[in-house]
Amino acid sequence: MKKRKLLGLIAIFLFWNCQNVSAADTQIDEQNSTAQMFINVRTSATTPLYLENAPTFDFAQIKYSIFSEVIKGNAKGNLPFSIVDLSGTGKGYELQQQVTDLTLTDSGGNALALSLEYFNISVQDNADTSIIGTNSVNIYGQSATVLLGQGQASGRKHSGEVSAEFAIKGKNLQKIGEYQATITNTLVAGF
Repeated sequence: MKKRKLLGLIAIFLFWNCQNVSAADTQIDEQNSTAQMFINVRTSATTPLYLENAPTFDFAQIKYSIFSEVIKGNAKGNLPFSIVDLSGTGKGYELQQQVTDLTLTDSGGNALALSLEYFNISVQDNADTSIIGTNSVNIYGQSATVLLGQGQASGRKHSGEVSAEFAIKGKNLQKIGEYQATITNTLVAGF
């Protein structure tokens, strides 16, 4: 399970793992003109499936009236999801996400919560349809599947374009500022 933070509805911070690749070839003797090349891919036995990159969203500044019943925002992700599957099972995977309430700590150290009505993620399929996206999946307060990696989605694969939209009840807004939320990403193998 990996956690990402959404700061002031501006960015989700990412942490990713990298794979190590090394290459070696056999010596070519005087009678042969070809060689074999071996590529050894090394990854931790406990993490053959991991989220390498996730998009960030810039919702910019959202203007609203004090009479607004609902405040909405939407943004496109700066890049697609990037998932590495070195398990070799060919059984695919799914990426689930969940987002918490937005919170703000005021100057007195008090935490203010801002409940969302929804926080929807949309992911487009990738070009070879090895990753199937979803449309307007609500990840607020529940873990929901935002993409499926098909059996042929082994190696490093990228999703299509990603976008997000949210809504909050305007009457719940107690203070203007930069709110934070946590998005939890969970990859499930062999869906």
